[in-house]
Parts: sequence; structure tokens; C-alpha cells
Amino acid sequence: TPTPRVVLHIDLDCFFCQVHELHDASLRGRPVALRQHDDVIAVNYAAKALGVVRHMAPRQAKQLLEPANGVLVKTPEEGEPHRVSYRIYREASESVEDALKEVLGGRGALEKGHGHDEFFVEATTECEGSIGLGADLAAQLRAHVRERCGLVASVGVARNKLVAKLVASMHKPDGLTVACTAAEMQLLQRELAVLAKMREVLTTCSGHAEKRRFRSTRRPRSFRSALPPQFLDLSS
Repeated sequence: TPTPRVVLHIDLDCFFCQVHELHDASLRGRPVALRQHDDVIAVNYAAKALGVVRHMAPRQAKQLLEPANGVLVKTPEEGEPHRVSYRIYREASESVEDALKEVLGGRGALEKGHGHDEFFVEATTECEGSIGLGADLAAQLRAHVRERCGLVASVGVARNKLVAKLVASMHKPDGLTVACTAAEMQLLQRELAVLAKMREVLTTCSGHAEKRRFRSTRRPRSFRSALPPQFLDLSS
């Protein structure tokens, strides 16, 4: 029988606003919306809480933002005549791609999505068909992107790309959602409990001699702790 697929979808939360917050520290922690010409094209979560939405008129967005110390930021422009430049977004996306490759180490097929803010990982072979190891790999990728790039991402884990993409959006921001059947959920919870125990043991071990005992055990490469994923039961 074929090995069950394991697919990850990495979705960078409010990516365009996050990129501007990285470039301008004064924006951090504030409601931010991004304006391109006469359209609002991106909104962070703090701005959404004020009622600002995409494709709102910039004047209306500004009226909602200003009382809460929010900011309406213009997209960068370059050249003559002034044209919108996507360079800072492209560079941020490339840095995320590099960070994902660092964790994957050549294993798992990394594929860019339709925009700068999403990636898919075909991790069937890497995770040996285990949805639990897929969840652990997702936690590693999410943590490394935050550490390496300063960007927050939500990740979905499922048996195909469509479902992985759908569940990645269910617990934003900074979410990790796993789509599985009831039977897989029980197995997943057991696998994650074993991985957590192995992390605890390796944390207390000192020196290479103790760590060598675990080299033959099937496990992911990293043992960083992570928040537990949200489970989505698709058995019905």
C-alpha cells in the first residue's frame, strides 16, 4: 500500500504588514493597514479589530486607525514614473524560503504558493507518512521562521494540499492545525507525547554518549518544544 501523504502549508500571517513592521520598528504593536493607490490591500489583526478591512477606501481606513494610534502605510515606490515596488516583500519571502530549507536540509519538497506569503512542503517521505511527525516538523518550521526572519506564520498539516491550506487559516495568527481522522488523532496524540518525552530526556542528558543512544530511534531532527497543535477531526 502507498505511504499516506503528509502535506504542510505555511501561511505567513498578515505578511505585507509584518514586513513593514520589520522595516519600521515604530509600527510594531500598532494597528497597521497598507495602502496601494486608492485601495487598502492589507490589514494586520490590530487594525481588523478596529473594523478596517481590505479594499476599504483609504480615507475611511484612516478615520478608523488614527484614534487608536494606527497607521496607514503606503506601498514602496521606485523609479520614474513612481511605480509600486515589491522588492521588500520579495526579499522577505526569499528569506523565509531559505529558513525553511535550513530546517528541511534537502528533505521534503518545498514549493512556493501563488503569492509571496505561502509555501507548501510535501513531507510524506520525510515523515514516513506519520501525521504526528508532520505536526512536529510544522512546529520546527514555524519556530525557525520566527527566529530567523522575525515573521509569524500559521501552519496546516493534512493529507493533501487543499485541506492543508484550508486548516492553516483556522487558528490564525501563529496557529498550527492538524487535519486528521479520529483514529489518526489518537495516534497523533500518542506520537506527540512520545516526542515530548524524548525532548525531556535529551534536555537532561549531558554529553554525546547519552545522546548516541537515541540515534537509532525514529524521530525528527529537532527537539525544540512547541505549542501543542489544534486538532481537526475529519472522520465524519
